[in-house]
Amino acid sequence: AALEWVQAHAARLGGDPQRVLLFGESAGAVNTCTLVGSPLAAGRFQRAIVQSGTCSERSLQQLNQDIAAAWLASSGCVDAVPACLRALPAAQLVALAPDGYPNVAALGQGWGPHVDGFVVPQSTLAAMQAGTHNQVPLILGSNADETAKSVPPLTEANYVALVTASFGPFADEVLAAYPVADYVAARAAYVALTSALKFVCNARRSARAAVAGQAPPVRRYHFAYDGYT
Repeated sequence: AALEWVQAHAARLGGDPQRVLLFGESAGAVNTCTLVGSPLAAGRFQRAIVQSGTCSERSLQQLNQDIAAAWLASSGCVDAVPACLRALPAAQLVALAPDGYPNVAALGQGWGPHVDGFVVPQSTLAAMQAGTHNQVPLILGSNADETAKSVPPLTEANYVALVTASFGPFADEVLAAYPVADYVAARAAYVALTSALKFVCNARRSARAAVAGQAPPVRRYHFAYDGYT
């Protein structure tokens, strides 16, 4: 709807409806890439920048498994569920658990776009691989240490326990790829691991899919400035 509004009003506000750039960071990057994959957005933008976000929207089933079912159970709504939810005060709705807040360093996801068969017929990643997405010039990228502000101090034992709990039978392989000995501290190892898993690899994966599925240019960046005090 926002893109339709821009198409209708950009010219009289001094803009060019044929030079619309979508640009989002984090959750905004997820929304941007969702529009890159949505047929409803076709022709309404001409370029896009996806900064620190993924193009892999979940299925409705996965969203339900990850968060929606538990959230609905905590609401207490059993019969006439839509009407029951609409009758709850807004403050109560947003306080339901799980709240879906996406901790940047956690491996789970909160609320977000999902494959609904209409706005998002398939994940944007799959659409890009098939070349059925909105083919526009793209920039995709991520930052070094994306998850740093969300990771508390960790001992080596904490780090091993976190990786073991998160990756189960693959934990030894992950620990071998991100050994504490390669970093200044266990916390730094976990920051590197989660930043790669959630951001760096997703940017690389999305860029490769876009390159395979479109002729317009695709660029990938990695921001790693380390001179802040």
